This record gives sequence, C-alpha cells and structure tokens, in this order.
Amino acid sequence: MAELEENSGAQLQFSVRVDDGAEPGAALVWLSGDLDLAGADEARAAVDQAVAAGPATLTFDVTELRFMDSSGIAVLIAAAQKVDSVVLRNPSPVIQRLLTLAGLADVFVIET
Repeated sequence: MAELEENSGAQLQFSVRVDDGAEPGAALVWLSGDLDLAGADEARAAVDQAVAAGPATLTFDVTELRFMDSSGIAVLIAAAQKVDSVVLRNPSPVIQRLLTLAGLADVFVIET
C-alpha cells in the first residue's frame, strides 16, 4: 500500500455526507479520508440513504478520498447495482489506478 505522506504519523479519518436533493434524479455523496473496512458500513448506510428517493444517477465526490481498499470497492459496486449510473468526481490518480487494476474503470463514469 502506498504511503500518502512520509512520516505523517496521523491516521486519516473517514467521513461521508449525503445530499439527496442536489438535483432531480440525482444524489451526491461526499467521501473523504480512508474508505476501508472501518468506514464501509457508514458508507453503505450513506448509499442507502442517497438511493432511497430513487435517483437514476449517484455521484460520489471523492476529491478528498485518500485511500480505498476492497471494502470501499464493494461499496461502489453495490451502489452501481442500485442506480443507472455511478459517477466518481475528482478521483486521485491512486484511486483511478485502483479501479483500473480491479477492472472497474468502465463501470463508473469518471469526472475530473
């Protein structure tokens, strides 16, 4: 796994926010920090809240997401099964590479 900052010593926290009224037919979820096993349940709950109104598109703003493991990938895949389209907004090169290596780059719409 790649280090974000040498000798940072501080563990990044995971946070999530949902805006399910952003625009008709769409919902927006902001993810930041580290999306791993510890934050996956919170992320799943946010997805469930966001898709409750039945949006066609679910956008994840991942501008501040620094790390994602297989638990985070599972959250995104589950979200893709609940809506017509999943958009990842501003993924870092590390997140983009992870999706490419996992063979998922074509599953999501990438906005940079």
